[in-house]
Amino acid sequence: MAVAMYDGQTDTTWIASNGGRDLWLAHLPKLRSWVFASTDSIILNAISKTFGKNIAGMLDYLAPVADHFPLALTADGGVYAPARH
Repeated sequence: MAVAMYDGQTDTTWIASNGGRDLWLAHLPKLRSWVFASTDSIILNAISKTFGKNIAGMLDYLAPVADHFPLALTADGGVYAPARH
């Protein structure tokens, strides 16, 4: 299972996967945006359909999120992983 949860108090979106479903993360720096989906092809197809066929240069990061490793996406564009104890 993959989940996303928004925390309105901190303006942060948390994403995570338990390994039962893939989770991919992409950064579009010109739009100051992060996007996530179950597959990289979903992300690439959505960007292509939204902004046209030429998406080269729109992404500077596209990778799977590690299983059991939650990430926090902040409104200022940061991506943070909580410390593991």
